[in-house]
Amino acid sequence: MPVGDAFRDKAEALGISISDYMSALIAREVGLGEMAPMPAGPTQQTTPLELEAATRRSA
Repeated sequence: MPVGDAFRDKAEALGISISDYMSALIAREVGLGEMAPMPAGPTQQTTPLELEAATRRSA
């Protein structure tokens, strides 16, 4: 699977844009995980720890 497809799939599963997903990956990689974009909206079930875990599995 091409990398772009994997990024899109992960972002969609988390309910965030591909840009926010990639920003979260980069933020975590450079030690700024606390500054990573978080999913918006009151119905979003993804917690900061879940997003961090998801980006960690993808790296």
